[in-house]
Amino acid sequence: MKKLTFIVLLGIISSTASYAQQVKTDNSLLATASSAEQRNIDVQLQKARMGDATAMARTGRLFAFERQRSSKANFEQAHYWLNKAIEHGNTDAFYYYAKLYEKGVFGSKDPEKAFDYYQQGADNGNLTAMYHVYEAYRDGKGVAMDEEKAEEVLNECAKAGGELCTILKETRANLKRSRKQSN
Repeated sequence: MKKLTFIVLLGIISSTASYAQQVKTDNSLLATASSAEQRNIDVQLQKARMGDATAMARTGRLFAFERQRSSKANFEQAHYWLNKAIEHGNTDAFYYYAKLYEKGVFGSKDPEKAFDYYQQGADNGNLTAMYHVYEAYRDGKGVAMDEEKAEEVLNECAKAGGELCTILKETRANLKRSRKQSN
């Protein structure tokens, strides 16, 4: 009975830790801008116009969510600044694009387009995007489900230092060991 309780407790703790890490990394697109300055569209727009690629990506994301201006202008500005960020080498812009399409911010949800942007972000070294590529293959979101490819992406992400991927691999290994010990 103690082993079963331990296994259940370990599962809950590891799931909570994995979820907490994902929330920390990707609670929402707005949460990725942690300071008031990073959420201020005027400040970010000024920095973006001065050539700051990170500010370009933030500006694009902020324009996508801006409710005070017309939808058409917001989405045009969102696309413009996200594309500029990509041109300037910012891989977060791929991730932001993916999230915007995944959530349906540009209209209806488009999991295939979201996957394409996650894949582009992963191909350009964005480890958060790579984690989402793993999830897409694992769950069949925007791409055919492929557990083998999912594992390949997860391993590659962890090897590259992706926190979410590393935590997930460690959690799964701990659960596997616990199950063996309980049998």
